[in-house]
Amino acid sequence: MSAGTITIQDWLEQSEKTLFKNFTAGLEEQTDWKKAFIEVKSKKRREEMLEYAMPGPVVKTPEGAPYVRLQTEKVRLASVVHDDFTGEERISHQMKRDNMYEEMEKKSWGLAESVQRKLNEDAASLIYNGFLQTKSPDGGAWFGEHSLAKAPGKTYSNLITGAFGSDTLNDIEVNLLETRNERNGLCPMGNGKRLRVFVPPKLRRRAKQLSMTGQYEAGKQDFDINVFDYDPICLPFLANAPDEYKNTQFYACDPTQIQTYFFLREGPIFKMYIDEDTDDIVIKVRIAYSFLVASWRGWVGCKGA
Repeated sequence: MSAGTITIQDWLEQSEKTLFKNFTAGLEEQTDWKKAFIEVKSKKRREEMLEYAMPGPVVKTPEGAPYVRLQTEKVRLASVVHDDFTGEERISHQMKRDNMYEEMEKKSWGLAESVQRKLNEDAASLIYNGFLQTKSPDGGAWFGEHSLAKAPGKTYSNLITGAFGSDTLNDIEVNLLETRNERNGLCPMGNGKRLRVFVPPKLRRRAKQLSMTGQYEAGKQDFDINVFDYDPICLPFLANAPDEYKNTQFYACDPTQIQTYFFLREGPIFKMYIDEDTDDIVIKVRIAYSFLVASWRGWVGCKGA
């Protein structure tokens, strides 16, 4: 190769690093949805998560008596098979010839945005469909009435009603603190690490106001002090929910207790190659992942009012 001459392959090798950096930067946009899930790097085509019935309290035992046998039992299985998602953009040989670098970068950023948009849409739809389509391992809606496997006839609901505000935030805390296990015993949640409260764009300001612990509650004349301690998280893609509740819905979770998973099986993988027929550069991306609700516990949902 003579000095100063750059071949197509040289161009590809030099540009890929820059476009890859642009791509990875784009992936960092709009990632608050991850706060609703436990992220796991999957090594399997199919992931399975078990739900257990935990044992009751330890038993008072007389001196010299044998230990009392307690039981931890498997009660339900939740599983998911990962889906694959792909996309590509083309950089024409004319764009290379004319040094249209801004357009090339936009194509790389666009691929990253396409990946992140899909993740945002899937995560948000899983949540806002939790009142009906998204199922808990017990077969019921994620946010609703749940049967208790080792307590026949007993149920517990993680669905509340009412408009977003201090009263419903209190209802959320009460609901979590009174959570029941599969034997209908109390298994309090939400009393440790700060709760995370997820809201659509329309409730963003109100959620921030109510999270300002120690400040007077906005909009009230009785000088009530905010007593709630939570992280307000706005998920813009919750606005894709049905019109019936897209502006009033809200959700809360105890991040130490949730069993909602995001399984990343592969990627996102970013690659470039030369199309020999056109001399175009093709940039492509592939990602494989899935979401799974392995238990309803640790979560509370409301459509609002």
